[in-house]
Amino acid sequence: NRRIEADPDEPGKYNLVAGSKSGNGSLRSDWIPVNPGDKIRFAYKMRATKGLARVVIMTYKSTAQRDDCQSGALSKSFFVNPGRWTEGTYEFVVPPEIRILRIYGDNITFNYARFTRVGE
Repeated sequence: NRRIEADPDEPGKYNLVAGSKSGNGSLRSDWIPVNPGDKIRFAYKMRATKGLARVVIMTYKSTAQRDDCQSGALSKSFFVNPGRWTEGTYEFVVPPEIRILRIYGDNITFNYARFTRVGE
């Protein structure tokens, strides 16, 4: 239950949607390579598609598809209510051993979600 929809408020732009008012949906981003010690800014504009949405920044030690590569060194969760857009930023320093970030989202509509290295 994932799709790209035209943004009704910004003609010519699109939103990434997981879930609907009548059904659940989730998504995972591609791998985002990082280096330990990098200062990262996560900028977002999102809203819940259904009920209370959740977005988690997951961290990994490598791109191996094994549970032991996922780390709890950084496990930031964002909970978003339905209705209006929530916009903001979150900055953090990549913990030791972490090489990959990934976004996981439940019942969320993203207008944008960006990771940038601070200072570049």
